[in-house]
Amino acid sequence: MFDALIDRTQEQVHAIVVEAAQAGASRETATGKIGALYTAFMNEDRIERLDALPIAADLAEIRRTSRRRVKVNSRPEWTRPFAT
Repeated sequence: MFDALIDRTQEQVHAIVVEAAQAGASRETATGKIGALYTAFMNEDRIERLDALPIAADLAEIRRTSRRRVKVNSRPEWTRPFAT
């Protein structure tokens, strides 16, 4: 039952996104933003051409960080109690 519900929901979301991509709405609107994102996501030629270039700076930072010893906070900020 839940698999059918998930499948149907995915179909509905896909239909909404494709409709947004075909609407030609301004990128200033929610519909236009969704459509532009989907169109960019589906542009396989551009994705293949750019390869990792869009995230090159992030990858370089990761490489730099992984080469040096990083002290990890044993108690992350979000686990600290609220101010008393």
